[in-house]
Amino acid sequence: MGSHDLNHVTPVAWFGCFGPTTISDDARVWLQRARRAVKRAKGLITWLLLSGLVGVSLSSPARGRELLAQTSRFQILQSDSTTLIIKLDLLEYSVEPTNIDGRLYQSIAIEGFGKVSQPGFPELPQRSWLVAVPPQARINLEVIPQRVREVKSRRILPAPELTAQSDASSLLNSPNQPALVSRYVEDRAVYQANAFYPSTVARLAGSGRLRDQSFIRLVVSPVQYNPLRNLLRYTQSLKLKLTFEGPPSASEASPHLSARKRTESSIFEKILSEALVNYESGKDWRAAPEISQRVRDGSRTSVQTSPVYKITVNQDGIYELSHTDLQSAGLPVETLDPRTFRLFNQGREVAILVAGEADGRFDPEDVILFFGQKATTKYTDNNVYWLTFGGAGGRRMMEAASVAGEALVPNSYKETLHLERNLMYQSRVPTVEGVDHWYWNVWRSLELRCPGSPLKYTAELKNLADGPFTATLKAQVQGFTTDANVNPDHHIKLFLNNQFLQDVVWDGQAGKLAEVSFPQPLLVEGENEIRIEAPGDTGAFCEQGLVDWFEIDYARRFVAVDDQLRFRFGREGLQRFEIDGF
Repeated sequence: MGSHDLNHVTPVAWFGCFGPTTISDDARVWLQRARRAVKRAKGLITWLLLSGLVGVSLSSPARGRELLAQTSRFQILQSDSTTLIIKLDLLEYSVEPTNIDGRLYQSIAIEGFGKVSQPGFPELPQRSWLVAVPPQARINLEVIPQRVREVKSRRILPAPELTAQSDASSLLNSPNQPALVSRYVEDRAVYQANAFYPSTVARLAGSGRLRDQSFIRLVVSPVQYNPLRNLLRYTQSLKLKLTFEGPPSASEASPHLSARKRTESSIFEKILSEALVNYESGKDWRAAPEISQRVRDGSRTSVQTSPVYKITVNQDGIYELSHTDLQSAGLPVETLDPRTFRLFNQGREVAILVAGEADGRFDPEDVILFFGQKATTKYTDNNVYWLTFGGAGGRRMMEAASVAGEALVPNSYKETLHLERNLMYQSRVPTVEGVDHWYWNVWRSLELRCPGSPLKYTAELKNLADGPFTATLKAQVQGFTTDANVNPDHHIKLFLNNQFLQDVVWDGQAGKLAEVSFPQPLLVEGENEIRIEAPGDTGAFCEQGLVDWFEIDYARRFVAVDDQLRFRFGREGLQRFEIDGF
């Protein structure tokens, strides 16, 4: 049986208590156009990031083929289940002399290509395409040069590193964004080597998956540079042959796969058609996610593939799947054994409650209950759960008896209010991979060289508990400027409702988590004001930084808002909760 959608389901109850990004290869041409478009429209740009792929070009391959076709020749000579052959015939590259700190360099460009963006490495033309590939296949790449020449060259310009500028000029003239400056520093290992960089004209880079489509990135670098010999090698015409070894189709790659192929939505079909150079061939290689159950029989372990059904949720809560829901989705409710129901999310099994499963029949009054959670990503609230049946029994919710009157009744619980707005993207801070680069706004010191003003933020708190409780304010901030002659070179003051709480000091382009506790009566019901001031007293030429988020931990009463209350309560032992406001 194939994979089916149960679509969005609505929660039936709320469960209240629960224990430097770099611009990749050919991105620059399209990024320039995007910047111009933003200035005209003054709107928002939504970036689609393909999962599992690092450094994907900002331009789609289909748009890239159009651009390349205007200046060069891009041909697909063969595209089938085992082979993809691409032929590239490029126009002449251009050379532009440039002077950096008194040293003469050359900048090389090819129309339709971006450039290597790794700081310190020769900034040579480069671009990439996404290629659809069969699942589980081994992929081989053969580069067949057809027209190559070598020429003498001046030193090639290294790719710049963007850093914060902490001296006079541009800091004072950037009221809305921290100032950046380009630094050109050669990577010694590359520029002192008697070898061509890049070492290959073409390579296969990161692989990934977009919905049911597997893909890999094909990177082409037609110009190579040997720094010691001052020699350029230009592969102006070449063929690229990719061969796929392994199952030739998705149905042969995995049991039951042909039955599990899903019809793609028109929106994602358009995205795939624009993203993949071999879109038509790639259609035959799509495969829905497969859930395997390991079944132990004596000393042997076998793998059983079960039917899989998709459930999409976008709110936290208890969800109910009825007999009618499953029947409408195509499940054989008259013959299946409900004791074999299992639910998975992100590769992990989720405990469920199957009312009426004891008799081995899924009767019209029987239901499945599970706690579903929305996705917590930048891109969507939709979270996908997968329901299977027909194998071994799965995880079930545990039931515990509750005896009224025997447990303590707490009058408050710890609540955390998180305040964050992602209004600014800064790829260069912090200078590590895999962290959040979105910020709220910029703080500046109050002294005259880069005048700023206090920043104010509103935190709305509800149902504050009465009593001698202690509350906590956390503030995550980021240093942007740095002064090598001063340590520490950042100082900000935290205020809450006009009450000074803490001095926060740190150094350089680093993040800082400030945390301060205070008596809860300082908080008020409703709007509370958080204020940041940078007095500019460190001795640094000028201070700039970024505000990321705030959190307030406080004691809150058990009062529902809009007929719901979500809370955690960590105290051990029997507890009885009395909740007002419903």
